[in-house]
Amino acid sequence: MKNSPGFTRSLPEVRKDGDKLATIQGLGACYYREGDAGTEYWLWDDVVERIRPGAFDGAIADGSDVRSFFNHNPDRILGRTTAGTLTLALTADGLTYTVTPPDTEEGRATLTAVERRDVTGSSFMFLPVRTTWEEIKREGEPRIYVRWLDEVATFEVGPVAFPAYTATTAEASRDTSGAAIANRYQQWLANHVRSAREDWSRRFSGKPDTGRRSREALAVEVDLFFRRAT
Repeated sequence: MKNSPGFTRSLPEVRKDGDKLATIQGLGACYYREGDAGTEYWLWDDVVERIRPGAFDGAIADGSDVRSFFNHNPDRILGRTTAGTLTLALTADGLTYTVTPPDTEEGRATLTAVERRDVTGSSFMFLPVRTTWEEIKREGEPRIYVRWLDEVATFEVGPVAFPAYTATTAEASRDTSGAAIANRYQQWLANHVRSAREDWSRRFSGKPDTGRRSREALAVEVDLFFRRAT
């Protein structure tokens, strides 16, 4: 089953440790695993996006300044790596995060939403640094094109209500960003899908399919609508 427009899904959890502040933990971005539909994201009917293992190595190694928002909303900031309130780690499954939300009304509301399982997904905002394309044609099946994310620059990760990669998770446990970040987020919303579309067009523009352009345009509009709705 193809994933509908949105973000990365995983089961975030709340963790509590005595009187310590609660934390939210989750798998924010997942590497592709063959046969697991939750680890890929269908951009269009015949174009799928997959994250290659190692895509986040650079971001972890260089200690990038990464934020955590609820629902990718910079007005609902939960933590930040440079403040020590957000930590990132790499596992065999992908990029994981642990964030300690502030003891505010919005922070407590986010913790409650995760604990109640009203929120069961996570996602990340990124800019592609290096991508590759693969064309797959199996006998008796339609041709598909794979956009591999080989390396990405990550600048936000956290729990969301509508994720795209359905294998992501979030959980809670107890143990403002400025206009520049908000603008960067809005740019990402548009650029992520548009850049994939442009990459695909350059690589496969000679392939016959007169209806593909209109399908593409509609899919992009629907995708951006759902992203903004979160």
